[in-house]
Amino acid sequence: MQADLSTQVVLGRPVSADNYDARGHFCSVYWETAGEASVSHPFSTRPIPILTPPNVSDRNAIQVDTNDPRSQEPLVEVRELGINGDNYYARQDTNPPYNAAIKGAIARLLLREGAATRLALADDRLKAFGLRLFVFDGYRPIATQEGLWQHFWSQFETANPQWSEAEIERETQKIVADPRSFDPEHPNRNPPPHATGGAVDLTLTDATGAPLDLGTPFDDSTSIAATAFFEMELEKGRDREVFDVCLSNRRILYWSMREVGFTNYSNEWWHYDFGNSMHVLSLKMLGEPLATGAAWYGYAGGLRAPRSRGCGPGA
Repeated sequence: MQADLSTQVVLGRPVSADNYDARGHFCSVYWETAGEASVSHPFSTRPIPILTPPNVSDRNAIQVDTNDPRSQEPLVEVRELGINGDNYYARQDTNPPYNAAIKGAIARLLLREGAATRLALADDRLKAFGLRLFVFDGYRPIATQEGLWQHFWSQFETANPQWSEAEIERETQKIVADPRSFDPEHPNRNPPPHATGGAVDLTLTDATGAPLDLGTPFDDSTSIAATAFFEMELEKGRDREVFDVCLSNRRILYWSMREVGFTNYSNEWWHYDFGNSMHVLSLKMLGEPLATGAAWYGYAGGLRAPRSRGCGPGA
């Protein structure tokens, strides 16, 4: 049975194992109506704020304070802190919708030290509820950003031949930060969030590593991927029972990350920021502006990455 996503969202247990990728991550819009039981966690009853998606120009206007000592924090491999993960973009053929490694992708999962420490704290707190974090992506080289930009640009261009370049650019920017504005001569002016080492893409799993249902696959480009999508469905009077599992899981992930200082990019349930310009803008939108109004994580490409300890080849 294929759900008619234009009129309803029927979310629950995937029909068969064929709907999973090689790691077991759900990647289909085919569902049974019988849902799985929600995870018992206090955050599952706490609504996610419904925010207007951030404006790119507002993010680009935020400065990086290179005098802040945190701006020089090194990149660390998150798996060496006990966090589970696998770089989605470095996979060869088990990473739909790409089905190939993205240009420039690295196997390592790197974050700034301060962000990684906070992530480990969130993961540790989730363990008490039989849950874990699973990381898909952290620091991202500019070459990888360019590869992702081109992928989604081509996807929108092919699917919508009547669109102007401005329309394609607008939709692509909802999914991928535009790498064309990056200036290697001035790397701390408008670096893409992932290029700062302060952005992370992740999901929830149970204690065994089996992924929980968050409503869409990672890097889904539909409106259902918006973090508060199911909150908006509730506001429309939709029956919570048909998407209760996904709603609860998104709330658990959202508040687990917010509790340790991260903010979420509202168009993507999997994307969280700390210390970069998107983080500063998101705090302002939440009514929690920083006193300085400046980010402390700028471009991380010039930082020396740690030596690998068995977590994949170096950057």
